[in-house]
Amino acid sequence: MGPHYSLEHLVVREEYRGAGIAGMLFDILLERARREEMNITTGTLARNEGALRFYEKLWFKPFTIGLLLDLEKRMPNL
Repeated sequence: MGPHYSLEHLVVREEYRGAGIAGMLFDILLERARREEMNITTGTLARNEGALRFYEKLWFKPFTIGLLLDLEKRMPNL
């Protein structure tokens, strides 16, 4: 993976989604990462189809698989 920035959260208020704001915010990070010769990692829940489509459009590729043992049964929809 090499030196990289880790994008933890990229959130746009629901009423502004689809207006290109997330892409503009990401472009700022991308420009800096290119300038500094860094990679960018990020993650989302497997069920977050909107985020997965967004990152796919930005050419992100699957790199790891996160696993969860939900002993408390808090996430029944996984």
